[in-house]
Amino acid sequence: MIANGDAKAAIAELEPIWETNKNNFALCQLLVDAYSDRIDQVSFLKKRGVAKTMLATMEQCYDIKPDDETAQLNLIMFHTQAPSSVGGDKEAAERLIKDISAKYPSRGFLMKARLAISEDDFAAAESFAHQAIEIEPDNVEALNVAGLIALQQNQYVNAIELFKRCVSADKQNFDCHYQIGKTAHLSGEYAQDGITAFERFIRNGHDNPEYLAHAHYRLAELYLSTDNQRKARPHLETAVTLAGLKSARKRLAKLSKSGG
Repeated sequence: MIANGDAKAAIAELEPIWETNKNNFALCQLLVDAYSDRIDQVSFLKKRGVAKTMLATMEQCYDIKPDDETAQLNLIMFHTQAPSSVGGDKEAAERLIKDISAKYPSRGFLMKARLAISEDDFAAAESFAHQAIEIEPDNVEALNVAGLIALQQNQYVNAIELFKRCVSADKQNFDCHYQIGKTAHLSGEYAQDGITAFERFIRNGHDNPEYLAHAHYRLAELYLSTDNQRKARPHLETAVTLAGLKSARKRLAKLSKSGG
């Protein structure tokens, strides 16, 4: 239900189950995700109540699995971004990061990097991400985050190197496969690397049709950059079918006018 955007229905279904199964971490995380989606759907007056319930659930998830990275990150991001009126507490976030860093130094730097990104401090984020990589060179999350920072700053050479290191360490990390393709598309270089990466990503599939549509569109653009209109067209058509991408529609119309 969450994948379909029906967070209200998901919460109505999950909450009674959660009440009788308070040690189920996976269920706890599903509820957090549902509340996170729901908070964007309710009126301003209701946001406070949803936020407080979400924080309480995040804390319960953390109590079940205090070493889980997602549970840690959820709490840190909430305390950093939410106002104090709903429980946001920057000092609590700092204490949690300090505790994480003492036990998992690489993870601690990665948490700091993500926090810096949320505050648009990309210089600090880059420094923290690379410190995480220095400690743990095959940390795919750190490699991915460092690559995303490089990509955001149009540092395409650095970005593609980091994403390639990510998939070298974990061939099943399809987020990094996607980012290799995206980097190739945005840079106008590395076309074959991008084509290979997007083909792998698309074969694996994705539960978000719009995200998958963008992969098809970007792959089509890479094929067009190699003058391969025959392979580009089906991906443009799929991008339109999946999510009605305007960019794909425009490209298809342009191809039709040129006889491609």
